[in-house]
Amino acid sequence: MATATSSPRASGGELKLAILIGIVTLVALLGAWAYTRLSSQPEEPKRPVPTWLGVSPVTAQTADGRILSVKVNLLLKNEEDLDVLRPYEPAFKSLVAEAGSGFDATGLRGPDRILEFGVLVKESVNEYLNEQQVKPRIKRVAFEEFKLMQ
Repeated sequence: MATATSSPRASGGELKLAILIGIVTLVALLGAWAYTRLSSQPEEPKRPVPTWLGVSPVTAQTADGRILSVKVNLLLKNEEDLDVLRPYEPAFKSLVAEAGSGFDATGLRGPDRILEFGVLVKESVNEYLNEQQVKPRIKRVAFEEFKLMQ
């Protein structure tokens, strides 16, 4: 009687088919991964860069006769405001000197007092810009140098 037996060589074709299916699947997955990674890279949103207008150093005499040396930087909303406000820098310098002359030595000691002085400078500059009918405004004042001399 004849019996049908499967030889190891007959299953070799099945093994080749399984390997071929595995390779095709692997190539398809790698292709899909590469397509999603490389083709559709979303651009990261650009963070706004702060724009500062530096006011040259100011020396003012305080109400009690001491000397105050201050260098401030004014934070602007955007870079276009820098071109508009740059011509007003001499006026800003005199406003900072005027604000400094209104304080005495005890009024300028301590971090809270310095912040108060910064708010006064900001309000003075923005009020001046309002009087001049200039639209850009100062957002914040930063001190680069603040010396109170005896």
